Amino acid sequence: MKKIISEIKHEVKLICYSNKYLKSMLENVNTVRRGLKIKRYQYTHNIEERMVVFESFAGSKYACNPMAIYEEMLKRPEFEDFEFVWIFNKPGEYKFLESNKNTTLVKKFSKKHYKVYATAKYWVNNMSVPDYLKPRKGQIYLETWHGVPLKRMGFDIETDADPRQTKSHMLKKYKHKAKKMTYMISSSEFYTEKLTSAFGLERYCKRDIFLNSGYPRNDYLFHYTDDDVRRMKEKLQIPEGKKVILYTPTWRDTQFEHGKVVYQVAVDLDRLSEELGEEYVILFRAHHHVKEVNGDEVKNPNIINVADVDEINYLYIISDILVTDYSSTMFDYAILNRPMVFFMYDLEEYEKDIRGFYFDISQLPGPIVKENNKLAETIKNTLSCPEIYKEKYIAFNQKFNQYNKGNSAKMIVDTVFSSEVSSEYLKLKEKTIRKTNMVREMKNSVKILSYNCRGLLRSHGICMDENSKALYRLKNSHKGERCFLIGNGPSLKAEDLELLKDEICFGCNMIYKIFEKTQWRPTYYCSIDSLYAKNIAEDVKQEMEDVRNMFTVYTSYVKLNEKPENMLYVNNVFSENHYKVRGNVMAYCKTKATVMTVMAELAFFMGFSEIYLVGVDNSDTHGNNAHFYKSDVEKLVAEQDKNRIKKRVLKKNITDKDIAEHTINRCNSVYEELKKYADTHGIKMKNASRGGNLEVFERVDLETLLK
Repeated sequence: MKKIISEIKHEVKLICYSNKYLKSMLENVNTVRRGLKIKRYQYTHNIEERMVVFESFAGSKYACNPMAIYEEMLKRPEFEDFEFVWIFNKPGEYKFLESNKNTTLVKKFSKKHYKVYATAKYWVNNMSVPDYLKPRKGQIYLETWHGVPLKRMGFDIETDADPRQTKSHMLKKYKHKAKKMTYMISSSEFYTEKLTSAFGLERYCKRDIFLNSGYPRNDYLFHYTDDDVRRMKEKLQIPEGKKVILYTPTWRDTQFEHGKVVYQVAVDLDRLSEELGEEYVILFRAHHHVKEVNGDEVKNPNIINVADVDEINYLYIISDILVTDYSSTMFDYAILNRPMVFFMYDLEEYEKDIRGFYFDISQLPGPIVKENNKLAETIKNTLSCPEIYKEKYIAFNQKFNQYNKGNSAKMIVDTVFSSEVSSEYLKLKEKTIRKTNMVREMKNSVKILSYNCRGLLRSHGICMDENSKALYRLKNSHKGERCFLIGNGPSLKAEDLELLKDEICFGCNMIYKIFEKTQWRPTYYCSIDSLYAKNIAEDVKQEMEDVRNMFTVYTSYVKLNEKPENMLYVNNVFSENHYKVRGNVMAYCKTKATVMTVMAELAFFMGFSEIYLVGVDNSDTHGNNAHFYKSDVEKLVAEQDKNRIKKRVLKKNITDKDIAEHTINRCNSVYEELKKYADTHGIKMKNASRGGNLEVFERVDLETLLK
């Protein structure tokens, strides 16, 4: 049934896409639907003053001006505690960005996508945000755009040739775009004049929004090195000595089928390659709008499809000549002062019936070719005598690259982004935290009521599933015995674990990293953080197959693709301000700050009368000597935790020291509650760790204890 419904939806979309009037109606419905989603978050959440959301080419690439601005901010110490969010259609392809400081990847159209746009102080986009995204008061929207225009855009288009949308619908979009922008970057006076006209800025914006900074993405073209060229050629397997031709045709409004731009390869690339000879390599780069390419352009070994190279600058620097038509790549490439050829096979049609131009194309600094059979000869002639167009090149750069000097990203970051946090913001942040905690506690109340009802029934053997039956069998299963809760603090040594080989022990998280140094293995294992649960699931399944039981919390359990047979889950309620120890996991347990909350709850439930902590240092979990192991997963968890803390701490310019103090204080509050419960119920709970800052429990010497 689901398959049939999906097919019907697909057919409806195809019908809508085949008619631009129906497509415009469908877009209007989606705009309202998605607009309500962002409005919801704008109403319930305050602005995050130190959050920047980046999006490039509608979430399809990590490239262009947003990339250059982001990388400039990463280098600057004043933005160390900023949070950077990238929106992608396929975030899994850009996981490498998560290794950068304070960087989060979000899938487009997910709940978090709407939330970050609703709350981020700064928006950085290179294609103008869609109609449903409207910045509220206090948000700053930097529109970088993605190229100098040769072809007409927006309000300057005189034809109605675009099959995707009606002209009136298109103009309505440009009107909305104009009203939303806070800043727009400019590369020249020409650029400012034409973008003002195209977006109707004088009519609908009525203020000067342009930054005469140049294009940040072009900074790279001033500063690249020979090593950059060598690495890129090696990546594309281009032999040394071969001349490289970069072919970058733009898209056509008239080449549109079933909701996709389909490019008909106008150049006979096989013929061109044959006429040029073996000393040439052709790089074919379709426009980012193009979803399908009709043609046989990739069968020849001397023709490389480079559509999957996100950042086109890397292709510019390895190319000896650019072949294009009406694409804005000509303006960026001109910075390199390398030859260009303009293949305009449909010049008359494009100028009169499709788009039209903003300037006389006789100003182009290269020959215009209209026929395939003349292209190879023109390329060779232009490469051999580039000085013919020297004067035109100088005039071209003066007109179109006027503000590009190699420092654009720095100028924009200095102008747009503020690293100061006002006291007013701290008040708003405090209000947001109170509101968030209130909403969380309301949700927790509903959860707790549900869990208590189920727990009551299960304690009498009613409504028991396999998980609750297994938990019930563990109740008082170790009555009167002693156990050791093993942390992963820096004081833990393999020799300590050797002493505990015959004891009942609980291990946690990535404790298995020390297995190669000791024969010791835990009796029970516990991991509650969802990020750990997902990322180390395979390792845990292999390393912990001999433990009696593995434990996690329900919120992590449901995220596991594969559930180990010996894994049990405990219902959990996260409680920041009302943490309390229960000692009975049949219904639920509260969690806060550390995995020790669940480990101790399980030990109480199993009836242990003596509980000793080993390797529980309560030190800076994010410091250089935090653990006896380091891994990408742990770094990822640490970075995520630091971001959560930054949102929680009411302080300007939060440092790593502030984060460490906050973490230690939260953990201490948990340990104090655990001690109260142990003392009240006659349970010995002591600290046998060799070092650390945990002084809530009485200290005991591990060797003396074991003797």
